Amino acid sequence: MMLSDAVFLLHEQLDNYVAVLEAIAAGFHHLTEIATMSGIDRSNITKY
Repeated sequence: MMLSDAVFLLHEQLDNYVAVLEAIAAGFHHLTEIATMSGIDRSNITKY
């Protein structure tokens, strides 16, 4: 893996964390709601 690949993956992870936190802050608390609002597949939400 090249350094640019690692930076890209870290940036993507951070974006996902922020999206989940924004959905929760907006009042969405069920996994399905958080997944819908964050744009992350429901099967991947639990790792955040």
